[in-house]
Amino acid sequence: MTTSQKLWLGFGALTALLVLSSVAIIARVRSIEGQLSEMANARNLSAAARQLEINTLGYVLNVRAFLQTGEPQARQDAVTEAAQVEQQLKEYERLTTTDRQRDMASRFAPLWQELQKLGQSLLLDAENRPANLEDSKKFYLLRTGLEKLLDDEMQVDAVETYDARRVAAQQDVQTIVGFALILLIVGMALAVTVGGTVGRAIVSGERGIAEQGERLRTTLACIGDGVIATDAEGRITQLNPVAESLTGWTTAEALGQPLDTVFHIVNEDTRQPVENPVTKALAEGVIIGLANHTILIAKDGTEWFIDDSAAPIRSKDGEIVGGVLIFRDVTERRRQEKLVSDSRAYADNILSTLRHAFLVLDNDLRVVTANRAFYKGFAVTPEETDGRLVYDLGNRQWDIPKLRELLEEILPKHGTTIEGFEVEHEFEGVGRKIMSLNARRVNKPGNNSQLILLGIEDITERKQAENKLRQLAADLSDADRRKNEFLATLAHELRNPLAPVRNAVEILRMNAPDIPELKWATEIIDRQTQAMARLIDDLMDISRINQGKLELKREQVELAKIVQGAVETSRPLIESMGHELTLTLPPGPVIVDADLTRLAQVFLNLLNNAAKYTERGGRIDLRAELQGSDVVVSVTDTGIGIPADKLPTIFQMFSQVEGALSRSQGGLGIGLCLVKRLVEMHGGSVEAKSGGPGQGSEFVVRLPIVVEQTYPRQASDDGDKAQPTSDLRILVVDDNRDAAKSLAMLLKMMGNNVHTAHDGEEAVTAAREFQPHVVLCDIGLPKLNGYEACRQMKAQAWDKKMILIAVTGWGQDDDRRKSEDAGFDHHLIKPVDPQSLMKLLAELESVKA
Repeated sequence: MTTSQKLWLGFGALTALLVLSSVAIIARVRSIEGQLSEMANARNLSAAARQLEINTLGYVLNVRAFLQTGEPQARQDAVTEAAQVEQQLKEYERLTTTDRQRDMASRFAPLWQELQKLGQSLLLDAENRPANLEDSKKFYLLRTGLEKLLDDEMQVDAVETYDARRVAAQQDVQTIVGFALILLIVGMALAVTVGGTVGRAIVSGERGIAEQGERLRTTLACIGDGVIATDAEGRITQLNPVAESLTGWTTAEALGQPLDTVFHIVNEDTRQPVENPVTKALAEGVIIGLANHTILIAKDGTEWFIDDSAAPIRSKDGEIVGGVLIFRDVTERRRQEKLVSDSRAYADNILSTLRHAFLVLDNDLRVVTANRAFYKGFAVTPEETDGRLVYDLGNRQWDIPKLRELLEEILPKHGTTIEGFEVEHEFEGVGRKIMSLNARRVNKPGNNSQLILLGIEDITERKQAENKLRQLAADLSDADRRKNEFLATLAHELRNPLAPVRNAVEILRMNAPDIPELKWATEIIDRQTQAMARLIDDLMDISRINQGKLELKREQVELAKIVQGAVETSRPLIESMGHELTLTLPPGPVIVDADLTRLAQVFLNLLNNAAKYTERGGRIDLRAELQGSDVVVSVTDTGIGIPADKLPTIFQMFSQVEGALSRSQGGLGIGLCLVKRLVEMHGGSVEAKSGGPGQGSEFVVRLPIVVEQTYPRQASDDGDKAQPTSDLRILVVDDNRDAAKSLAMLLKMMGNNVHTAHDGEEAVTAAREFQPHVVLCDIGLPKLNGYEACRQMKAQAWDKKMILIAVTGWGQDDDRRKSEDAGFDHHLIKPVDPQSLMKLLAELESVKA
């Protein structure tokens, strides 16, 4: 073969090779254009699917938010999200290119329409519409189905399509590069042999390649994602306009720069630098998939949330000659995702700060969420709780009948809120708990409830404390009862021996010779006996006041009568101490609404205290004066005084002034307490004043006066009264023989016929035989008590006119009621005042008729 033939043969072969290579390169470029177009479409399809998912989730969350809070904005947001779903669905359908994508769109549409229909139904504001649990169940099932379709199929399909087209485009690029290298090598070889003709052909082929390269750059410029190409060392060779916009670098500035300088990325959460995906792709020779939570920091500091991927560029023989990086701006998508995440975190934070356990249940009674207090208090984990039926929690430990009653019966039937519903139950690991449940259905009138909020307060310790307090109160009440019983018994036992002493004093007074020493001794015994009786009365009065059993027998009475009665009663003590008493009263009558006996007791206690706590030969002033609508009565002495620190407590029970305990008249410390209580029962007040130890004391009583007086003015009873006498048959019954004998002797001295008995049976027999006009009968009798003896005597025919008088040391209100129920006509408390008894018997002379 000649040289010319070889040249023409080489030229023809080169020409054929160039033509075939050009056709192949053109086909590959067009393939790349198609692949890039489909990549852009797949990216847009993925974005549409992702936005469709965000809007669908936004719609569901806003429906839920509206049902939980009732906020109108949530309802409006739900409507807005629904419109966005419709718009994004149309966009997705427009972008579909495969039968599979169109099938998924057609499957999504009816599911969405049904979900929207149920959502609208749940958002209706119809007050009389019955609760529809099925709508709620379907709503959440449809939501789950839509999320599965969007996540597992539509998103996956878009990503797979994008990745497939990107790999195909990369392979086409590699093929073009391979063809270009082959053409270059062959062209150089043939240039040696075929000369200028082959050279012109090569130049022509290179021009075609350049044109195709320009077409490739144009195609890259049209892609919506950022694209950066590098050489094998990771230095930038090309940026498309999107990459320039996102990085802030122009192609001219970026050429030859290390990729890390231009493409600066950090982790969204840690803000730490992230390894460049191209570096890994070049090192490992593999495609690096999409990264998450990555921030691109542009040249001017602007931050973009991005998804990125990278792949190596290989030559025909497989050698890595560069890399390509594709990334896209997902800032808006991340903002929406973060908004949803922050909303959930905000709700979780609110729940987590609650001190008591808290559950959120759906209408199927499954746990939507719980707080830390629930997990900790009942020793369970979120994995064991969330999404499970409430009765199944803790191996069905929460299958509690009363909880079922609350959730399945009481709550739906009795309004939307239940508070303080107590449940007691034994839990494994945490023991027995007493819980106070507060439940609320979150709904608007006319809508099905979507959530049940269940607050669980552990009141075990509080209940135990309440039980202890109740037991303590019961113990205190029992102790108080026993104390009152003891005081009543003590008073009874003390009064019994006082009765014969008082009788004996009266007998001595009536029959003793006129001997000064004997008269003096008699007066001392009488005075001290009365003092002891008053102490017993004061003690019992305080007990009755504390029990709320002391009743005032109020009437309109003149203050002067009350004060003078107290002065006369206290005068023997005052005179025995050698004190000077001054009494000053208003000129006109001052009327008070009072219990004469109790108010006289107030002034008597104040006068006696002044006498006892003043050194012999002192001075006592009792002064009453009008001040507006009140009368103020003050008792002032020149006694031992009261220290300033004792004034605030002087009216407390058993309070004693330091230094007074050594005095023989010290007392029990109950007189002033009784004074304060009685004055307050009359609507008044009492105050203690003193300049200090040794400077005397002043007690000021303030009482309201009666402006409009209606009390009857009684004629004066001044003048000596004759000693009352009677001529009656009297039976005296007392197991204390001294008391019975002394009282019988006194009654005989008054002119009566007296018989005695010492037990209940003897009294009934004596009454039958003696048939007395009057029976003075003790209550605490042997064999037959006074109540039963009275009943038996009252049951006899001969007892129709007989007067029965209880004479006893029992003086409580209950004791008086018991004696009245037994049939007694009167109730006298030992020691009986002889003058009062004589007066009563004189009035009973009519029983003889």
